[in-house]
Amino acid sequence: MANILYSAYFCHPEESSESYTAVKWLEILLKQHSVKLLTNRRCATALSRYFTSLPANLEIIGFDIPEWLERRRKVQLYFGYFSFDARSYRYLKKHPALVAWADVILKKTPSSFRYYTSLYKFNKPLVIGPVGGGLQNPKQLKAYFKKEPLINKLRVLDNWLLKIPPFSSQLRYSSQILITLDYLRDILPRSVEHKMTTVLDTGIDVPEGGILHRLKEPGIVQLLYVGKLVKYKGAELLVKSLIPLKGSFKFLLHIIGDGAERENLTRLVHQSGLEEQVKFHGNMEKHEVDTFYQSADIFCFPSLTEASGNVLLEAMLYCLPIITINNGGPKYMCPDAGAVKIAIGSEEKIIQELTYSIAALSENEEKRVQMGIVNYEFVKANFSWSVLEKKINSFFDAYNRGTPQVDYQKEAI
Repeated sequence: MANILYSAYFCHPEESSESYTAVKWLEILLKQHSVKLLTNRRCATALSRYFTSLPANLEIIGFDIPEWLERRRKVQLYFGYFSFDARSYRYLKKHPALVAWADVILKKTPSSFRYYTSLYKFNKPLVIGPVGGGLQNPKQLKAYFKKEPLINKLRVLDNWLLKIPPFSSQLRYSSQILITLDYLRDILPRSVEHKMTTVLDTGIDVPEGGILHRLKEPGIVQLLYVGKLVKYKGAELLVKSLIPLKGSFKFLLHIIGDGAERENLTRLVHQSGLEEQVKFHGNMEKHEVDTFYQSADIFCFPSLTEASGNVLLEAMLYCLPIITINNGGPKYMCPDAGAVKIAIGSEEKIIQELTYSIAALSENEEKRVQMGIVNYEFVKANFSWSVLEKKINSFFDAYNRGTPQVDYQKEAI
């Protein structure tokens, strides 16, 4: 059993994405290790409710966020972490016994390397990650991304950030850097590659009963897209790829999710005369989304700079063949025999490949079934939470040195 000082700014049991995975990691670590969690006050309060009885091997330390950041939650997403980092560092400086208690420090969220941690300054093994993100917009698609929000365009600064302290320092002084997928090896500095271990930060629950029951509507090919409606997710490319297919066979694309591109996509569907073939459903509860996975024939996810993609795991769980882009997360998450991976190229080229791939799979039900089974077996063997749990605990077992717990005087933060 190791003593783990766990820093997770996002760690809310009722939220998704990074918060969800941080809570899952916490629950996994608590099965074999002792954990002292550093998080923000809002998450600390939610976790105290989530655990009906706080485990004896868990202590939660919550830090307040400045009022001006709390009032502007969108700003907090980008800047609140740095206040949290500074406060947690000062707190640990005042409580050296807490640092002495720890065998290892884990900085979990935010997962992007753009959010550095000051915890590298302590003389303790530091594990960062799993780190994700950092993918740049492909040069061939410069025109496509022209109207992307300014905050997303700041990705071009990543290479510069990795060369200056404290961003470079956290990598230099870390003991291990967990990376979500192997594309990070081409983004992070070569000088720290020997520290990298690939562990996807998220997983999926695979039912013991085997392949999930499918609901099939005969006579029509059901296409499914699940994700935010933002530029880089590629929903626009998907809709444009369907224009040449109109009238060739019966199909229906269900788009689940919402975002800044919703209005543009709705207009595109109307202008293309695809109102009967494309249906927008907005954001939905998970159990509602599951019914669409059950009835779908092909999962279409043409995301251009996707770091990972939980929806890919969900599609594989439901034995769906996948059409995606051969870049970033999908390149490494999807088995070649279960997915059509379209190479990065011009906007026109990608649309053409999407059109061809959708038509080819729509005509070949046997191929779709074979690809779906491959995907199910792959996600079960590699990305189920039970598999990831063994990897996570095995990794932190190496830091166990039997350190006795040291009491320290807690103060108001």
